[in-house]
Order: sequence, then C-alpha cells, then structure tokens
Amino acid sequence: MDALGYNVTVDVLLAADFGAPQMRRRLIFLGCRKDIGSLPLPSPEYREEVTLFDKSYITVGQAFEGLPAAKYSNSGHRLGRSNYNGNAT
Repeated sequence: MDALGYNVTVDVLLAADFGAPQMRRRLIFLGCRKDIGSLPLPSPEYREEVTLFDKSYITVGQAFEGLPAAKYSNSGHRLGRSNYNGNAT
C-alpha cells in the first residue's frame, strides 16, 4: 500500500472492547492517503474488569434487553434460527 500512496494501520482488536457482546478478535485495516496522514486505531471503551474510565463488557442478554418481541411470519410460525437445510427451528 505504501507504493500506492497509502498509510495503513493494522491491528487485531477484541470486539468486546468496543461494545459488541462477543469475545471475537477482528483484524482491522485502516487506510488513508499519505497526503492526508494516517488514522489511529480507536481506543477500547469496555473492559472485562470495570475501571474508573472504562465500562464492563456487555453480555448478549444486556444487548437484547428492551428489544421488542419477535414478530411472526404470515404462516404463523415464529421467526427463528434456521437449521442447515434452511428450515426454521
């Protein structure tokens, strides 16, 4: 990317550190034209252990809290996860 005129910042970030209710690591690339400068990676706002300035990790239950109940399809079946053959479970 350097030869193409871009600055690239690369790192592996933990999704939970940014408010996602999942403990997955993600490879992040931030690219910016050299004439503009470079982009810093965001700073984590969530932590496993709460500190004065950081928030605690979010659970799936907390993420779903307050969502409306699932709607039903026209066939009367509740919309849900699909199994491997595409049928709702």
